Amino acid sequence: MSVGAGAFVYFGADPAGAAGLVEAAVEVLESGLGLTKLSQMSLYRMPFHQGKWRGYARKAVDEALANADVAVINLRVGSPDSPDMVAKLQVRSDPDPHRAPTGPRSIGFVCETRAWTPDVVVAVGRQLLEAAARLGSPISGGVFRAPTFHQGHCEIGDTIDYDPEAPAFRDRMSFDRKDYLRWEKARRLYPVTLLGPKLASQVTADQATAAGAIAVQEINGSLLIDAYPTIVETWDPEFLRATLELRRWLWPNTIQNPADNVGLGFKTRR
Repeated sequence: MSVGAGAFVYFGADPAGAAGLVEAAVEVLESGLGLTKLSQMSLYRMPFHQGKWRGYARKAVDEALANADVAVINLRVGSPDSPDMVAKLQVRSDPDPHRAPTGPRSIGFVCETRAWTPDVVVAVGRQLLEAAARLGSPISGGVFRAPTFHQGHCEIGDTIDYDPEAPAFRDRMSFDRKDYLRWEKARRLYPVTLLGPKLASQVTADQATAAGAIAVQEINGSLLIDAYPTIVETWDPEFLRATLELRRWLWPNTIQNPADNVGLGFKTRR
């Protein structure tokens, strides 16, 4: 079965406005996942122009970053129908208030784990989260695993085609995205979780450790939390059991998706 794994970060300000951030993210993906000329890229230009896929070139990425009309850089490895990796770098918001995005800008990727081992994906994901904390204004982020590549694609927000999935997954994703104002909080606890400066100011590293975090790294006002020793789905029964107190601690600073309330007993809204 096709298994997906990857990482994402949501930002409080456009990534293109943070010196070196997008370049660092591309470098992480390029070096960690081995992007070559056989890889592909496409650009989304404002207001409504989706460019065609073409061969990947770092020079083309740099040119796109210098172009104020480019809102999104898409990267892909593999065939269009069955990719091994996709990445979505939302670098700018549309300045027109009538076309402003309804959610924060993000950078994320998902890989097919038959093409890259989970250890490689975790390493690349951590580097992406660390770069976001050092150079950008992150809200939150995480390194994740999904039972299918398509579910991983949904997790990074690069598709809203939830129909092929089971009702429980559709409900989980729909709640994640139905109220974008809630995205000022963390989505949920992931095996590796990033809390940006605003969220990190509400808690402490010592609290995370006391609640069961394996390790906590402070980076430029953000907290990078290792919650679980391996990368698993966030609904894995053992993950839920082992992170019960850590999830309870983080709950007030999450969007409080009912799907993540397992074992916690909090009142939730739908």
